[in-house]
Amino acid sequence: MTYITATGSDRIGMQIYRRLWTGCFAAAEGIQYVHTPIGEPYESVFNLGRNYPNISDVDPNKVTIFNEKQTNFQPIVRRGFFADFSGEVVSSILKNYDPQATPVHNKTTIAIHVRRDDILAPEYAKSQPVLLRHTTDQQLQTIFDNIHSLIKTPCITSIHTDGEIQISNFNTHGIPTTVYGRDTPALMAMQDMIAADILFPSGISGFSGVAGIYNKNLVIDLELNERPLPYSKLYLQKNRKTIQALCQL
Repeated sequence: MTYITATGSDRIGMQIYRRLWTGCFAAAEGIQYVHTPIGEPYESVFNLGRNYPNISDVDPNKVTIFNEKQTNFQPIVRRGFFADFSGEVVSSILKNYDPQATPVHNKTTIAIHVRRDDILAPEYAKSQPVLLRHTTDQQLQTIFDNIHSLIKTPCITSIHTDGEIQISNFNTHGIPTTVYGRDTPALMAMQDMIAADILFPSGISGFSGVAGIYNKNLVIDLELNERPLPYSKLYLQKNRKTIQALCQL
């Protein structure tokens, strides 16, 4: 039997995305996926390997390892295989998610991911895949404007960012907003985005992209129909919509 696993020690979003993608790829190709655990506390919370053999249980000489260090999705793009994250394979994995306790609110909860820090590094200035993870100030203001004009129920907003955001520079239209910076534990931020009634991911960022895959509510992609191929295919899921979907709330 042929086996395949996914490894890597990059950011947690890509670690989880890579394993979900590899599980889908294995099923489509008739290969047995074997799970290489991610670090704690993520492994215990996401339980990605509950449905699969562990890497330690098979002959390592028979295992193909998906361990390309690039985190800009190019390895996936080159293969031309785009996972259906609303399909049976991923759905069976998502059922194993066991979140830690999160606050309960009586208002519509909105989470916004604003990827900033590493994207602004000079070495990424001409990298399209990296730049496509970015949320600009104008996009953030557009989100606030649309929340104000289209959502009629009381709401609260949390912004998760690895950069610096001066919320006083934006017109929040009086919407209660909390900014969580780089010191916020990554698991807390991801769970907040997963639990949100509405999630605005940051472009094709793996961090909020994975949160969107797990989010059972509404995921709003500002560039869903504008992103160039093949990057528009990286998150194929039924609940990822354009901003016009807010009109239906």
